[in-house]
Amino acid sequence: MSQTRAMSALEVLANTSIAFVISLAGSFVFNPLVGIKATPMQNVGVTLMFTALSLVRGYAIRRFFSRM
Repeated sequence: MSQTRAMSALEVLANTSIAFVISLAGSFVFNPLVGIKATPMQNVGVTLMFTALSLVRGYAIRRFFSRM
């Protein structure tokens, strides 16, 4: 069964939103452990940038496999 583009986008958005929350929490825990000193807004900014990359990557991979 083929997945529509809208459903692909919705799936990737849901998956990445959950990952965003986990990654943001992790940045507050792990950054200080490895000596990275960042403000809360810097943590949010970096996490948002990686989240945007993840959305594009996830959608592209999903569409690639949907075409196969």
